[in-house]
Amino acid sequence: MTSKRLRFQPSSTPVTPCFRALHCVLLACALLCSACGAKTTAHLQAPASRDSQSSCQAPDTTPVVMLASLSETTASDASGATDDVWDTEWDDQPDADYADLEDDYATADTAQEKSRIADPLEPFNRVMFSINDKLYFWLLKPTATVYASVFPQQMRTGIYNVFDNLAFPIRFVSCLLQLKLERAAKEVGAFAMNTTFGIGGLVKISEHIEPLKDLSPEDLGQTLGHYGIGDGCYIVWPVFGPSTLRDTTGKIGEYFLNPVNYLDDWKIRWALKGEETINYSSLHLGDYEDLKEAAFDPYESLKDFYLQYRRHLSRQ
Repeated sequence: MTSKRLRFQPSSTPVTPCFRALHCVLLACALLCSACGAKTTAHLQAPASRDSQSSCQAPDTTPVVMLASLSETTASDASGATDDVWDTEWDDQPDADYADLEDDYATADTAQEKSRIADPLEPFNRVMFSINDKLYFWLLKPTATVYASVFPQQMRTGIYNVFDNLAFPIRFVSCLLQLKLERAAKEVGAFAMNTTFGIGGLVKISEHIEPLKDLSPEDLGQTLGHYGIGDGCYIVWPVFGPSTLRDTTGKIGEYFLNPVNYLDDWKIRWALKGEETINYSSLHLGDYEDLKEAAFDPYESLKDFYLQYRRHLSRQ
């Protein structure tokens, strides 16, 4: 098979300027592509130099080292600043700070204890709560309001002090049973001062004597709690109001320690108890209304308030 070489013969057709320009552009592109291909092939076939290999295998770690050193310096400065803060804030008043922490934990414990109170008698308690609520608004509050308008507050405060002084045996025996001997001695001193110089307790002289002032009340319910007896269940008694099984047991014992109960005439006994209740209510008009108005569920709010108050007294 014979091959025939093709030859370009000049055409007799005249070449236009546009065709010449296109021919020059194509020729330049061909030369450029061949040059780039040769350079790429040489680069791929040539072995990499030792310096370039070392530069590829060992990248520059200077920025990393600088960042690490900067991080260590920042961490050391931060720890130093933290140590200074702890030294300045905790070393100045460590006792006060620990006391604040204890108060926070006590508050949290109170909230947990509040949610653990047993209330198996809730249907009965809610009925009694409703009855007591009606008795307060229909009978006790109107009577206490008229009573407060007749007798001035100073006189009503004096009457409250007399009944509080008569409850001395309850506080004294409770302190003895809890082995709070110093507290029992203070109760004796306060009773003696108020009875003699305070006209039977009408004036609370003990409030003006530093060792005898601000004595929190003690009762047999707190005494039972002091020896680890729990609250039991929550109970709402008609007329008497909220209580617990433990506090109810304590109230039974306090009946025999109250000197008013040893009066022969039952009419005088109940008259004095009624006077104490009305007088106390006249000094606290509006407190129950505020609690009930601010509560979503007045029954639960009153229960929580009572339990927190009783546990606050037990901690003292």
